[in-house]
Amino acid sequence: MKKIFLFLIFVFLGTDLVRYQATCIEKRIPFSLWPHVKCSFFPEINIIVADTDQLAHQGFCDANESEFKNTVIWFPSISEATVFVNTNPGYGTVISDIQVVFLDRNWRILDIKTMEKESGTAIAPAHTDSALEAIPALIGKLGLKKGKLSNFLIKKINNEYVCLRRKSTSK
Repeated sequence: MKKIFLFLIFVFLGTDLVRYQATCIEKRIPFSLWPHVKCSFFPEINIIVADTDQLAHQGFCDANESEFKNTVIWFPSISEATVFVNTNPGYGTVISDIQVVFLDRNWRILDIKTMEKESGTAIAPAHTDSALEAIPALIGKLGLKKGKLSNFLIKKINNEYVCLRRKSTSK
């Protein structure tokens, strides 16, 4: 009788675990369905836009290694004290260390925080208007440095996101 009881508990818990995992995977929106930024001067980098709460909460959760290698996420509406987390909010885990670049409304880089895979956090500083998120190697390719103006910016023009190169970033 004890064995049957333990078996039934195991089956019940196992079924709930499978149902929970399936729910997590179903909720994730593939990066191919996110809004994309047209950017001719970074052709090897896929810049996507987290323009809804659902996309912003998902971020890099459950992304695979190849997606990390070429994807940058832009969060267009971030304010001071917004918390970024690499913990599992229900979409899966973040399997790579990533950096968050906090930008003011002029695309000056306020701070760059590194978040450890699976457990990292970063909090947006004062004057944050938007943020970029990617692995450190991609942040390096974009040429972003704390305290400097970004050498590009992203705008929404005619319902499309486009990447615009700055003429000068020496300010």
